Amino acid sequence: MAYSFLALAVVKIIVEVVLLTVTVLVAVKIVNFLTKGFDEWKEIHKGNVAVAIYMAGVFISVGFIVQPGIKYFLDSLSLDLAGQEAVQVLLSIEAGIIQLIVAFVVAIFVQFLTVEMLKHIHRLMAEYNEWDEMRKGNIAAGIIMGAILALIGILVSTAMTSILDLIRTGTPESLSGVVLGLLGTFGG
Repeated sequence: MAYSFLALAVVKIIVEVVLLTVTVLVAVKIVNFLTKGFDEWKEIHKGNVAVAIYMAGVFISVGFIVQPGIKYFLDSLSLDLAGQEAVQVLLSIEAGIIQLIVAFVVAIFVQFLTVEMLKHIHRLMAEYNEWDEMRKGNIAAGIIMGAILALIGILVSTAMTSILDLIRTGTPESLSGVVLGLLGTFGG
């Protein structure tokens, strides 16, 4: 019996690593698309530490936002399969997949929103362009950009958990968790 729990834990770890890797790779592709004219990987290959720090912020942000979706998906695989009907097992796994997809879509949307917001902020501060500064290797600019992305990911993960709870339970009480999570995310 203990071996089956250990085997399930190993499978969960492998699935989590695969899901997170795929999510981060897709998010990186989308960030590259959003930052046209700024090839992050080319800059990293040139040894640009500022851009590497910024990309680390992307990874951290996506990881925090998607983690609740991965958790709920993996929880759907933890059913006592012997005691459940096949339909119930499939419905639980389907719900886990839906939660994972919602988390992924939110993570991508947040990356899009953040990158667009940062583009517009630099237009307001005409004397300072974060993208140009990172291209020049300004590590301080990379730290600030990466930290902004990581912080947004951490904050949004709270709301993401509440949203996924609402999907999972479908109860009106969980709606208040979504509202409180969003208020906490946006400093309300």
